[in-house]
Amino acid sequence: MAVQEDWPDDGRFTLRYADDSTLNPYSCGTEVNRLLSSLLFEPLIRVSADFQPESALCTDWTTVDGGKTFELTVREGVRFSDGTDMSYWDLLYSLNRAKEETSFFCGRLKSVSDISWTGEKLRITLSSPQPDFPVLLDVPIVKEGSAYRSLPVGSGPYVFQEDESGAYLTPNPFSPEADRLPFARIDLKYFAVEELASAFASGEVDLLVSDPGVMGQSCFEGAVRRSLPTTVLYYVGINPSCEPLSDPARRRLVNAAINRGSLSGILGGEATLTPLHPLLPEYDAEAAKAWIPSDLGEYCIEILTEDYNGDGILEYFRDGTPTDFSFKLLVCSENEAATAAARSIADDMKSKG
Repeated sequence: MAVQEDWPDDGRFTLRYADDSTLNPYSCGTEVNRLLSSLLFEPLIRVSADFQPESALCTDWTTVDGGKTFELTVREGVRFSDGTDMSYWDLLYSLNRAKEETSFFCGRLKSVSDISWTGEKLRITLSSPQPDFPVLLDVPIVKEGSAYRSLPVGSGPYVFQEDESGAYLTPNPFSPEADRLPFARIDLKYFAVEELASAFASGEVDLLVSDPGVMGQSCFEGAVRRSLPTTVLYYVGINPSCEPLSDPARRRLVNAAINRGSLSGILGGEATLTPLHPLLPEYDAEAAKAWIPSDLGEYCIEILTEDYNGDGILEYFRDGTPTDFSFKLLVCSENEAATAAARSIADDMKSKG
């Protein structure tokens, strides 16, 4: 996320908006509008910055059989932006819509076998136990009958409006947050990708979300950036059928030689030694570190990979003959961040022979 340090204040707060796409959270095909829809709709459960489930429309939840059935207590007094009360029918309707193949959320709900109402709690039954299932319930709830509209009725803190000046968001008068929102009006404006850098520099758009690892996204020089943890993982894939990486010991050497701190500076995010974000409670830092040799020099000797001829390049024995330890890195040249990361990896490898 990026905001300007010396902001050219025009007295308005403007967000990017794809006016050629829907704001329907289930069918929206653009990330820009999906982010905007989070201001219009509330989920059952939110996910915190450290990937833990937090109360939203549900105040609490329990599992009654080890992670196969969950019972959720729904917040009372919730009203949609049209003033109508939210009922359990809206919850059942929304979750069943979210399960459909055409929904953006169908993948995370594919294990749901039944959704019902016990009279006091929302009950969700899974096809098999899944103790961490609540983190997948960051699913927007809409009013029954509106899920196939371009703009369903939601209960989020803002509502969508349009007038002669264009599209904008205003506080939802039926939201308990209405009096505490930072902006009484958020203007929405379309900007093409090639316009973003200049629009951001001039203050025409006030907030952008950018993933440096995605092709076609602009870099915003001179901006103050706020990093938000995500579950996106960037990794180096190794082909074990190619020499010299057919040996697990040499693959371990390559993994140990990569400077993940440098890569996180290029791609953003946190350096990790396992396919888990370091903020997760399941991330075992000590176990991860133990997998990386503490002394690369000693490890090279241990696996018979040394600079035997003094040319600055490590050699390993192949059919009894010292052979240069060299391999190719393949990267998409159109992705500037990935290319820079590959160059960084190549420099790391060269510096270590």
